[in-house]
Amino acid sequence: MTSNIPDPFTGDSPVEDPEASEAFFGALLRASFLWDNRNCIPGAWMAFGGKRPEPPRNDPFKLVGQWTLLADTLWTIKPKERHWWAAHAHPAIRRAVATHETSPADLLDRLALDSWPEIRQSALGNPAVDPATRLRATESETVDWLREAVGRPEDKAAILGRCVLCGGQIRRPDRFLTCRIDCSAMQATLRLADGTYVRHRRGFWPPEYLWSVAHGSTAGGIPGTGPKFRDVRISFVPGLNAVDAVEAVDGLCELEDLEPEQAISAIDRMAQTMGGPAILEACRIDPA
Repeated sequence: MTSNIPDPFTGDSPVEDPEASEAFFGALLRASFLWDNRNCIPGAWMAFGGKRPEPPRNDPFKLVGQWTLLADTLWTIKPKERHWWAAHAHPAIRRAVATHETSPADLLDRLALDSWPEIRQSALGNPAVDPATRLRATESETVDWLREAVGRPEDKAAILGRCVLCGGQIRRPDRFLTCRIDCSAMQATLRLADGTYVRHRRGFWPPEYLWSVAHGSTAGGIPGTGPKFRDVRISFVPGLNAVDAVEAVDGLCELEDLEPEQAISAIDRMAQTMGGPAILEACRIDPA
């Protein structure tokens, strides 16, 4: 009976090439390293024929958690409740009210003065908005393209579906309501400068008010890489921007020797009866 196992002592046995073996294992190690670090090496996903998946992040204008069904709730609630939602600290809530079919003209007039352009855009694009509100916006609106678009009430597309930063058409669903990622990154830079956003640091902050915003432009056009993202805080206090909200929390922590989570809960309760500026003044540390 003969064996199929090659005899290493005969000339017919294959001779192993050390260089080829070393090259094979070297390539295997590199591929393994690339796969293990595919989420942090630019273009790594493309080496495996795929696109880097978008990690889960908070969406600034998506209703989540307890607010998911708000759009349905707005059909049946009383006017007083609707006005309460319209004054909510979260911009996604105010925008939901601004876009809803049941929102009355007086409420849209108020939302057309909101500090967030996405909410002003939604209110001014609502068919129920009063002509007087539109007329005022043609003179007072600070976003150039939106101010011009409001003067064309017959053209609904002139206001809605456009990038809040530059006015370009939104070509895809975008979490920042901008036309491209470069506009999203520029928007984040501007809002960090004006206090709408504050860079997130260690410590507690209400998760609904903690966002990941675009940071930097696309990585040289390499497919599958995309921009970097940075965590920022927004205000959870009506009437205060993020810088003021952080100052109020830090001040109350020092004044009352509280943890951030305790201070935030206390400020939430204060907001039921006090306006944002009054809360800031109450929590502010006296320099003297």
